[in-house]
Amino acid sequence: MMSALSENDLIRIIKEGKGDIPAFGKDFSDDEALAVAMYLRTLTFATLLPTPTVASATETPLSADAETPSAEILPVDGTQVTGTPEAVIVEGIGNVSGSIANLTGADLPSDIKIKLTAFEHGADPNAGPQETASFESTVNPDGTYLFENINIPEGIIYIAEVEVNGLTYQSGFAIAEAGMTELVIAPITVYATTEEFTALRVDSLQMYFDFAGEGSAQIFAVYSITNTSDKTVIINMGEDQEVPFIAFPEGAEALGYEAAQDSAAFLPTADGFAMPPSETPYGLIAFASIPKAKEIVISQAALLPIGELTLFLPEGVEANGQTLTDGGVQAIQTTNFHIYTGGAANEGDQIEFTLTGEPADSTAVNPDVTQNQTLLIGIGGLGVALILAGAWMFLRDNRKAADEDEVEEEDDDDEFEDSESLMDAIIALDDLHRAGKLSDEAYQQRRTELKNALKRKGNL
Repeated sequence: MMSALSENDLIRIIKEGKGDIPAFGKDFSDDEALAVAMYLRTLTFATLLPTPTVASATETPLSADAETPSAEILPVDGTQVTGTPEAVIVEGIGNVSGSIANLTGADLPSDIKIKLTAFEHGADPNAGPQETASFESTVNPDGTYLFENINIPEGIIYIAEVEVNGLTYQSGFAIAEAGMTELVIAPITVYATTEEFTALRVDSLQMYFDFAGEGSAQIFAVYSITNTSDKTVIINMGEDQEVPFIAFPEGAEALGYEAAQDSAAFLPTADGFAMPPSETPYGLIAFASIPKAKEIVISQAALLPIGELTLFLPEGVEANGQTLTDGGVQAIQTTNFHIYTGGAANEGDQIEFTLTGEPADSTAVNPDVTQNQTLLIGIGGLGVALILAGAWMFLRDNRKAADEDEVEEEDDDDEFEDSESLMDAIIALDDLHRAGKLSDEAYQQRRTELKNALKRKGNL
């Protein structure tokens, strides 16, 4: 989960809180919040997997139908060889196993297939891990499965997936460590299904408004959703590709949806998507556009219960509504937002407020939400787990490389006197990129260099 969070995400949690995490850094300056976020990042380099069972080089393999040691073993090339047990242990070759936790209330099909896919992460996290091999087997009647004589060299990522009732459920990722001969994958839980989305609850709704465009204001509403049931909720979007439990403001043009970065994984279906029970909330962003006016009236139905509402407006724009509380102007990263909070809303309630005023900084350009005009529910298949696995391994490898290159990189830091000057350089770089004066490649490369220098300046 930490691998999926950007520095901006961490800073937002530090300043605003999230779930059980209080807003302990609400009074931090931007520099202080960034320093804490950088420190939190150093705490994520730990083994995320349960300790696997590793066969000892002196253990004797047992045959499947006898208690006496087997002197024969089948290598990868399929030939039979004989020898002592000590001689047949091959480093990097072993078994991958796991199980299906069946919560459907019915027996699993007798011939249900399990697929195991192996991936190798590269040096570029943006490219994502690349598939290197895949295997298929049949799940045993007790829900367990086993892939034998699999190549499990160090650093390879493994994910298992199974299809039940037309839905593909996948395991978390497992990463082979040096010398492993047994790799155990966390259980895959499958659930009964329902098309009743009344079991869903919106924990929070955050609405961001961008007035930088000509003639229209952009809205992106971030929904944090919990599936409170013990079933997978099937969402049918229909021919119009609409999420039936999300309403757009009256008079607004709906632009589409996208899964939030820290969302639990949606399951793709032929007609929409599915949401299994999950401890991690689902994050869904709904994009819309509404014409600009001196007074913009927002009226939107609550199709599910909503725990809390938060508005993020550009500084200079105000909101007026019966249930809104003015939280004042707050700085988030390098942008000031006028923040309002609203109470809970019941299903069927109408969320209503009026926006007035003009942004104090008319040149400020917020992220272009109009680029997200297509439905991006998750990224399908194995995507979410792979992003997490690849990011974790990329960060781990970068940490090692950073330790080796620390002395050489210290010379580069002399360009800036302190952390504050580095922050100023990053802000200036962002402004140049927004203005179109820097290519994406040059911007990303230089920003990475500055952020790494900032980490070193803070001795983190």
